[in-house]
Amino acid sequence: MFYYKITGKIADVEFADKMKGGHSGYIERNKLSALSVELYERSNRTRFFFVSGVSKNNIDIGLICDDNRKIDQQINEFIRKLSVEVSDVEYHEVVFKVINQMIINADRSDYVEDADEILRNFDISCMDGREYGSTSFAYMEYLIEDHGIQTTLNGTSCFMVRESLNEELERISSCSKKKYVKGHPVHYLIRSDNKEESVKIAEVLVGSLYANNRLLSRRYTTIGFKSRAKCSTDDFKPIYTSGKGGTVLVQVNYSNDRESNYASQGMENIEILCSMLKENANDVLTIIWIPKKSETTRKLIYERLENINIVEICDKAADLEKAKEYLKLIASEKQVRTDKKLFENLENGKYYLTSELNDMYNFWYSNKLKTVLFPQYKNISTVKCEIINDGPRGNAYDELMNMIGLKKAKEVIKQALNYSKAQKIFANKGAQFDRTSMHMIFTGNPGTAKTSVARLFAQIMKDNDVLAQGRLIECGRADLVGRYVGWTAPAIKNKFKEAEGSVLFIDEAYSLVDDRNGSYGDEAINTIVQEMENHRDDVVVIFAGYPDKMEKFLQKNPGLRSRIAYHVPFDDYTVEELCGIADLISKKKGLILAEDAREKMRDMFELAIKDDDFGNGRYVRNVLEKAKMAQASRLVAMDYASVSNEDLKTIVASDIEMPVQRIKPIKFGFCA
Repeated sequence: MFYYKITGKIADVEFADKMKGGHSGYIERNKLSALSVELYERSNRTRFFFVSGVSKNNIDIGLICDDNRKIDQQINEFIRKLSVEVSDVEYHEVVFKVINQMIINADRSDYVEDADEILRNFDISCMDGREYGSTSFAYMEYLIEDHGIQTTLNGTSCFMVRESLNEELERISSCSKKKYVKGHPVHYLIRSDNKEESVKIAEVLVGSLYANNRLLSRRYTTIGFKSRAKCSTDDFKPIYTSGKGGTVLVQVNYSNDRESNYASQGMENIEILCSMLKENANDVLTIIWIPKKSETTRKLIYERLENINIVEICDKAADLEKAKEYLKLIASEKQVRTDKKLFENLENGKYYLTSELNDMYNFWYSNKLKTVLFPQYKNISTVKCEIINDGPRGNAYDELMNMIGLKKAKEVIKQALNYSKAQKIFANKGAQFDRTSMHMIFTGNPGTAKTSVARLFAQIMKDNDVLAQGRLIECGRADLVGRYVGWTAPAIKNKFKEAEGSVLFIDEAYSLVDDRNGSYGDEAINTIVQEMENHRDDVVVIFAGYPDKMEKFLQKNPGLRSRIAYHVPFDDYTVEELCGIADLISKKKGLILAEDAREKMRDMFELAIKDDDFGNGRYVRNVLEKAKMAQASRLVAMDYASVSNEDLKTIVASDIEMPVQRIKPIKFGFCA
């Protein structure tokens, strides 16, 4: 589709006055409207001329047409049929937003009968923003001005794609003498790490193609998919209808380039895009931009486009010499003198991305500013250094670090926090830090603090901006496995939805394993595996249970083990650790353990750890709770006046009840 604004001079003041409105100009305005309809019908509904505005000396005319060839002849025909003489006629191509406003103005002035009907007849009514403003993607239209047509890229602009871009520009210019031929022999896939550069590259391609008669229009439309939005064919259709003769630039940036993401919106959106590209291949030039690392997206596009020819404009990393050239270009454009320190981190045999070199230059120049040009600031630390030196935030982290034992759990949480910090610190150096899965398995006997650590872990991730909500959603088999067919999968999906931005803690996860295949438990495990992948960015799943039983659980589904990033063992506490837990609990409760009480508890713990199910930290808590009750009985029996504040806080040996030793049965006879 082509849109033009035509301007001219008029000398008939009386005509201009009648066009302003009122009864006196009613006949003239009707004639203009009838003329527009007449020429529209005579063109087989492919061209619509309309007067948009008339002032004392000027007239504005709009044109919507399917084909812009012989446009001078068509414009002259319309002007000759006007009931006023027009001179100094000029015209230029405009974007839809401009032509839409012009036809709205014409409707208000009664120069056309129904602006909406005209747009509907050209299948572009949804483009007016009133109906199309809340689509699944954002779009903008641009127009390359005649004086601004670029056919080369100079300086640092798109430095890394210059080699492959220049090859295509040579192919385009090699057929400059040919007349316009409808259709596009190739479409384009831009692969670079800079989304903004894709627009510059597109403008160079459009400018070169237009200058060499390969495009009829200088207008191009950019489309950017909205996050997690699902598109439809109806979303794309008006864009491609309006874009006939011109270009559509689609920016596809699914940052998490994983197969699972394409099971839903991503795959469907790309399939629709490729379908529209093929359907309009000869009428609309399509340029697609994807991040360089998005191999899955690239593969999917190629699979769907089949016989369409694609030219890739690819971002190539710079070797040592090109890296130096690029850094010198940046300095030259910014009119900054270079020195040896700018290049001292470059290594022979290593290749550099644009983002890495930009970061290298910015770091060098920032350091130069504060040490050479303004040395009074040389001792000021950078914000980045402050971030690196800044430790984990929040009371939950401090509480976890103060807990007794739990060495492996503490290490895992530190790793998760450091990974998140590395993403923030090194992202602008070109480091590839995808959001890694943090699903975990906690294995340990009762009382080893699995649930307590999970609760603290959720809050720590929230305090340090890794998880949005930081809640702990606890569940077991009864919450996940439905009583009837068809209940299990929805129940699990609802739990994952509830846990978005938080931790889903599945206790005694081995209870999902049934004795027979194809049971509700199998359905639950399979659904959990699927949802773990679908929600790997916003839900952390922690499976908890006894060590021996959890291995059977892992073997139940082949994909389960591979989706769990961390296996965190919670070992039984030693006697020393149990004594430390007793001290920690006592301190929190405001109690004091007398020395004889400590010795007695140590003796208890040495006996307790010999039992397989003694309860670990839970056992210590129970001992202290019983001691607190025994202390109360002891204090009540004392003379009230003699009870001091210290007595109220102190646990003595007599308050602690030694457990009755269980006698293991002696087996007689022969054993197999």
